[in-house]
Amino acid sequence: MERRFTGNVQMHLNLVECKEKLLIPVFSSGLQQEIKELFTTAIDLFKNANIKYQEAGTLLLSTLALNDFIPSKENTSVKTFSQFKESGRLDAEYYHPKFDELMKRLHTHAEKMVLVKEIRTENHRGVQPDYIVGGEIAVVNSKNILENGLDYDNFSATSRELWELTQKAHIEKGDILIYTTGANVGRAALYRLRVPALASNHVNILRVTHKHPKYIAFVINSMIGRLQTERLSTGSAQQELYPSDIDNFLIPIVPEAKQAEIEALLDESHALREQSKALLKAATRAVEIAIEQNEANGMEFLEKARERNKEMGI
Repeated sequence: MERRFTGNVQMHLNLVECKEKLLIPVFSSGLQQEIKELFTTAIDLFKNANIKYQEAGTLLLSTLALNDFIPSKENTSVKTFSQFKESGRLDAEYYHPKFDELMKRLHTHAEKMVLVKEIRTENHRGVQPDYIVGGEIAVVNSKNILENGLDYDNFSATSRELWELTQKAHIEKGDILIYTTGANVGRAALYRLRVPALASNHVNILRVTHKHPKYIAFVINSMIGRLQTERLSTGSAQQELYPSDIDNFLIPIVPEAKQAEIEALLDESHALREQSKALLKAATRAVEIAIEQNEANGMEFLEKARERNKEMGI
């Protein structure tokens, strides 16, 4: 497909060429069946990962009596001058009734409400790195922040020299990374690795003192956080969410047991997603070995992968 891409700024693949000229290597039915089983299992694991993530969301919203919450479509609201002065915002969108409705319900059903600035030790954007193919240090860009986690497989890279010069942009395990500029502004994901990494200039690093950072990240990434992003972000052509805006996010704190239960579901979702990715990688590599070497070596690789999967409980 890469060979047949056309275009300079935005690459395009002609569907007719795909249909008529894309070559598929055909191996024995035995290898095909093995690959099919791996692929099917990987898809099932991925679906289950999404189910667990949705269960965490349902638990959060039901705990806060938000499972039936439908944001108001009313577009008028009466505010006092003191409220304008307190918020410092004059744009009408900020005072949309749906935000007041959300806050009212959160204050009613949460154990308490805390501002992000009350529980954070770090809240700032990363740096614009010099990208280096094959560099030693991973770089997390906004495109790596997905809807329900981080794309750990496609980080960019930079040099160790830049790493040593940009202490403030260092990401630590447990940091909450937030998409701050563009179409998916407000997406948030927890960084789960101990591998050194830098945040790019459109990624915000939020480090919290709260004992359940996964819970905090999940709230920011949920409908609760997305509505606050909608309220606090600025910009017309391109939305921007600044550290000062993130500081003013209100986080509803639910009972300790519920936080732990939500985090357990998130951990299970993450584990299932990683297992799915491992199976897909194994299937891909087996086909590559069959092409580059021979089918017997491809099958041997699959046998070893199957043993590893048993050890992982897949």
